[in-house]
Amino acid sequence: MSSIAALIQLFITGILVENNFTIWNVASSGLLIYDHILTLPREVQLVWPSPMGLAKGLYFATKYTAFLDVIFTSAFQFAPGNMSLDQCSRLYRTFTSSNLIGMLIAEGN
Repeated sequence: MSSIAALIQLFITGILVENNFTIWNVASSGLLIYDHILTLPREVQLVWPSPMGLAKGLYFATKYTAFLDVIFTSAFQFAPGNMSLDQCSRLYRTFTSSNLIGMLIAEGN
């Protein structure tokens, strides 16, 4: 009987961890959008008129690829449970690739 209780406890722990992961993803996405709303007027005024160069290109790449990460993370997090293995695998590869590209651009490695 104790093994069943342990399995139930493990299941409940897994649900709570998944719920916390979802909450943090939604909260961080909201903060990202809020930050963009606050900084967009100054960006339009100061960054957009300047000539295009490497620094400006990297700035836009790092700032706006974060939105792709939010979209892919949300799609992966809130995907329907009846997704096929192939669909899930493609979504996961896209999500992981997007995160990796964003990190490489931001870190410059």
